[in-house]
Amino acid sequence: MARKVGLKQRRCRFNPVSFITAIIVQAGSQAKFTITSICARYAALSGQSMELKPFHNKIKKQSVVRLMGIVLKQYANLISTKFVRQKHGASLLEILKQHGLNIDDIEAIDGSYWHVNDKLADIFPGCRTAAKGDEQLDTYDEQGNAVRKEHKNAQIGMQTIFSLVSGMFKAVTFTAGTTDERAFVPVDKNHPALKIMDAGYVSYALLELMHKAGSYFMLRGKCNMTGKITSCFL
Repeated sequence: MARKVGLKQRRCRFNPVSFITAIIVQAGSQAKFTITSICARYAALSGQSMELKPFHNKIKKQSVVRLMGIVLKQYANLISTKFVRQKHGASLLEILKQHGLNIDDIEAIDGSYWHVNDKLADIFPGCRTAAKGDEQLDTYDEQGNAVRKEHKNAQIGMQTIFSLVSGMFKAVTFTAGTTDERAFVPVDKNHPALKIMDAGYVSYALLELMHKAGSYFMLRGKCNMTGKITSCFL
């Protein structure tokens, strides 16, 4: 995988296995989870003495991001196969086909978000935080309220598409927290599917594209949406 994404090259001494192991071990320990601590853990596991700056330059490359995406996708697939019963998804697909839904798959689509070190805010800007900014001394707005300096907010998003039929992830994409997750919903008329989404994916333009492509959708509507049941079957 490392060679596939361009991380492992012929003359490169960097050990991707030790790097990923270092991240897992460090994340599961009680110690601080920082680039410095990961670098030290990597040196201990790989037997390579590596300075912090070269290590940082190495891991910030896009090839490392792609590698971690592949690893996470495979790990998630491994976990999902232990809990998701493919037989149930396939049976549901056949039932839906028998009732007139000409679809190839049933997809669960969702985005997850994590706050990360604020120093990454320029690369991964975030949009959700409960932290209040620091008050500026002797500075007030037009209403007389103290003006606050907003904290930098860094957030990484993970956009996923999971197949209930195969029991595996079809796509895993890492984004900034401010990214519109609706942009990662595939609409392909050659592969129609039933797409299950939450309220964050409400977009009449997107739903119209799905409809025209022959796909179906099931989503949690917002409070200002009204609908009408035209038919029902069990």
